[in-house]
This record gives sequence, C-alpha cells and structure tokens, in this order.
Amino acid sequence: IMKDKKVGFYKNLYLNMNYKIHRKMNLFMENVDTDSFKETRNELFSQIDFDSLRVKSQKEISSLLDFCMDIVNQTIIEGFYQEWTITETQSNFRMRLDWIAYGVVLNECPNKQEKNKKGMVTE
Repeated sequence: IMKDKKVGFYKNLYLNMNYKIHRKMNLFMENVDTDSFKETRNELFSQIDFDSLRVKSQKEISSLLDFCMDIVNQTIIEGFYQEWTITETQSNFRMRLDWIAYGVVLNECPNKQEKNKKGMVTE
C-alpha cells in the first residue's frame, strides 16, 4: 500500500476512515461466500497450526483473525501518521505480532491474580 501509485488515496483512507473501514471489512468478511474467498481462507488456515493456539471454536478463530486485521490496519494508520518508512512499519507490525505470540511480560507476574470458574479475575 505504501509503495502503490495511489498512496495518497490510501493514506487519506486509513487516516480518516478507520472505524468505517473496520466495520465494512467485518461485514464483508462475514458475508463473503465466493469460491475465491473460500480458497484463500483455506490456504490461510492450512498455514496455521491450530493445535498450538488457544482457540477452541470457529468463533474464536474469527475473533483472533479480526484482532490481527485490527493490528494490520492500526499499524498502517500509524505508519502513515508517523511517516514511517516501510521498514519501520513492518518492524512495528512484527513487534506487535510478537506481543501476541509471546506476550509482553518477561517473567511471570509476582502479583498473579486467580480466575474464578467463570474466567473472571479475582483478587
């Protein structure tokens, strides 16, 4: 996007219409049922080792992918706004994905809170 000849259009799009983009993308993704989309989705899913993830259902997989797309879009927005180079934008994207994959805490938190049966944090 940042190298495209229409970079000005994309910059305006991402900087000024983030919420609308996100909403329309979600509606589009929920309603797409074409063979091309199914093929792309199956190809994407074939690259993911779901057994190594903490996802238990199709709903959780969709939520995770939505979250990752939010990170993609937010990183592009920030890249345009901060006027980062493509390398800086990619580096920030990788950093954010690493936070998801490996967490942000280096060691277990000494004030670890317990979760009750409903998954709610208790003191």
